Amino acid sequence: MPTKYQWPLLALLATGALLGATDVLTYRKMNALMHSTGAHVRPKAAAVSNSLRDASSLSQPSPTNASFSADVLRDDDDDPVELTPPIVVEPPFSAPEAPTGFIPRPLRVLTLADNPRAVICLTASSVYQSGMVLQVLAWDHSTEFFDHSSCGGPCSKANTDGDFRVGQQKKVHWLTHYFEHNADLHDDDLILFTDAWDVVIQRDLRELTAVFLAQTNHQRGVIFNGEPGCGDSFTLPGMYGDQLRHGAFTVQLDSTYPERTIQGDNMCNMIAAKTSMNSLSKGPNWSLGSGGILGDVQSVRAFLRRVNQVHAEQQQKFDRRESPFFFYGDQIAFQLAYVR
Repeated sequence: MPTKYQWPLLALLATGALLGATDVLTYRKMNALMHSTGAHVRPKAAAVSNSLRDASSLSQPSPTNASFSADVLRDDDDDPVELTPPIVVEPPFSAPEAPTGFIPRPLRVLTLADNPRAVICLTASSVYQSGMVLQVLAWDHSTEFFDHSSCGGPCSKANTDGDFRVGQQKKVHWLTHYFEHNADLHDDDLILFTDAWDVVIQRDLRELTAVFLAQTNHQRGVIFNGEPGCGDSFTLPGMYGDQLRHGAFTVQLDSTYPERTIQGDNMCNMIAAKTSMNSLSKGPNWSLGSGGILGDVQSVRAFLRRVNQVHAEQQQKFDRRESPFFFYGDQIAFQLAYVR
């Protein structure tokens, strides 16, 4: 016999001899012993009596996983001995943890399309396939909101001069009215706002709730569509871009940071810093866009109020002739509000 097997064999024989000189453990004792030692295998046998002292009966002990077909055993006086029923120690029941954090209400899908173009049907039909209806603001150059009110000129002015800022300004006015005055909205509703003409929805929109909660760590918040650079704003060529880069803007990366003023040519770096501080996503699209917004009503409303504050400051600069633009555009206004 190999040497490495000799000592374990002797130890096993010695253990058997010691067991032969003692009472047989009851199932209760075995179960308690195995539980205290952390054993992973439970005996399946019914219990045997500890009054069995006949050495001959101990010479061939039953394995711990043996089963007995008889309901009783007999000791050496032929008196019936009832079997002790097994005691199974079950782990304590623990109810599943209740979900914590923000629980949004069902998703709504919203867009703004003042030009009645048939291509919106592609977006609307893809939304409908997810069991939802696309809500459209400003359709066919409407000047009235859902409640028949109007914000006047900013909402009704057509883009007759080819100035895209007119339409972008209209977008902010319509969204503001929708989130501020729509009695049908609940603060916990989840809203997806999307562009109208150049959008194809490829996945089931019902997945967005889980995506939103994963990105916000189960809290309220706003998620924007991301872009790999701020090419549509502070890096634009021409007079428009030059005005932005030479302008002065108030920024505040976090509520614990003091407000400060930076020049526009540093704004892209500021947006990137804000994203790195707040976004759980590690993708390359760090710059904030305005064509897609996903958030709860309460958070989107608060963000739009900051956008309107930025817009009011721009209008004041225009009135004082400090800026040639009455409105920088929705994406720029969103970016300036983002770093406030």
